[in-house]
Amino acid sequence: MNKIKNIDALILAGGKSSRMNFLDKALLKYDNNRTFLEKITDDLENFENIMVSVNKNQNFLIPRGTIVTDSSENLGPIEGIYQGLLNSKSDFIFVTTCDMPNITKELLNFILQFTSHDYDAIIVKDKKGKTYPLFGLYNKSSLSTIERFIMDKNYRLQDVLAELNVKYISLENTDFNPQILLKSIDTEEELNFNYIFRDCTPFIAVCGAEITDQSNLIDQLVKHFKDANYKVEVIKSNSECNLNILEKKEFDIILLQGFENEPFPKIEILKKDVSLSPSANPTNLLFYVSDSSEILENSSMKSISLKDTISIFKEILKVANL
Repeated sequence: MNKIKNIDALILAGGKSSRMNFLDKALLKYDNNRTFLEKITDDLENFENIMVSVNKNQNFLIPRGTIVTDSSENLGPIEGIYQGLLNSKSDFIFVTTCDMPNITKELLNFILQFTSHDYDAIIVKDKKGKTYPLFGLYNKSSLSTIERFIMDKNYRLQDVLAELNVKYISLENTDFNPQILLKSIDTEEELNFNYIFRDCTPFIAVCGAEITDQSNLIDQLVKHFKDANYKVEVIKSNSECNLNILEKKEFDIILLQGFENEPFPKIEILKKDVSLSPSANPTNLLFYVSDSSEILENSSMKSISLKDTISIFKEILKVANL
C-alpha cells in the first residue's frame, strides 16, 4: 500500500501516568511481543511520517519516527498536539495516544476518509455522544487557536474544540466499538482487564452463596442493563453452553452464573445464612456482594451491599468500560 504522505501521525506519550504508579505507558506490554508504543506504531505503518510526543524527563527509544518534546511542562495533551502541529511536514496530523493500544488500521482508515480542509479538526464521537479529542485529525488551521488557549493558560481540549470548526464522526452506525477500540488504559487494574476483554465482549461471573442467590442478583442486573439500553446475555454454568459466544460482539456484556473456579472477572456473593468465607478462585475477583455488616465494614475486603443492586450495576459498568 502507498504511504500516507499528506498527513503526519502523532502519538502522544508524554503523560505522567500517575494512576499507573508512574509507569511509562508507552513501554507497557500489550502482548507477548510488543509494547503499547510498538503496537500503535505498527497500526500507523502506512504513515510516511510519525512523531512521538514526549516530555522533557522521558528518555526511551522509539520503534520508528521522530521525537517531539514538550517545550512547557504540565500542560497536558494540548502541548503535545501544539508541538506536533508546529513540527508537522503536512497540513494535517492524525493524533492518537500511547494509552489507547486497541486502535486498528480499519478504524484509522475509516477516519482518514473524512479528511477535509473545510475543518480545523475531525474528531470521533460514539453512539452516546462522547467525543474523543485525542483520536482524530487536526488541521494546521487550528494552530493559532490552540496557541491562544495555551497563552491564556486554558489547557482543556474540549474548550479549544468549542471554538474550532470541527467535524464529528459518529461511530453509531458502524461495526466499530469505541468502548474497546478507544479504551484508555489508565490503571494497572484496567491493564489487566484489557488483556481479558480485548478480543471479546466484556463478561462478568456472578458466583458464591446458592444458585438461587446468583439467579436473583443476575435478574436484577439484567433489568438494570436493559433499562439503560444495554444488550445483555446470560450464560449458566450448569447448562450446555459454548464460551465462544464471548468473542461475539452483538452483546454489550455477558453475565455468567457460577464459574467460580475459573480465572474470570467475578463477583462473589457472601451471605449470612450460607457462608461468609470466600471460596471462589480469587484471580480477577472484582468485589464481594454481601448482606453481612461484618463483610461490608471490613476495609480489607472491597464489598457492596447485596441490596444495593444499582451500585453493583454501576461498578460493573466501570470495569467493563460501558
